[in-house]
Amino acid sequence: MKNKNIEILIPIEEWYELKALAKETRDMVSGLVEEKKKEVLSPKEVCAMLRIGRSTYQRYVQKGVIKENHPAGNGGKAYILKSEIENLIMEGEL
Repeated sequence: MKNKNIEILIPIEEWYELKALAKETRDMVSGLVEEKKKEVLSPKEVCAMLRIGRSTYQRYVQKGVIKENHPAGNGGKAYILKSEIENLIMEGEL
């Protein structure tokens, strides 16, 4: 069977709408992929991920359930590994 080229005509306004929708979808998917790849979380991101308040987060840190990392040279800002939070969830500790 021979490949045949098919030409489809649509109004230019619809073309631009489809193009914008495709770009929006691509951007949303890219954002989700990047978020999934992110391994280092801030305390604020951990609170959002676990749907807990900052005081509950601090209690978990004080009890040693959540382990904060404080690398030298980043102004004392804490970060938490996403994989550690996911492991705690899987183990039923959170």
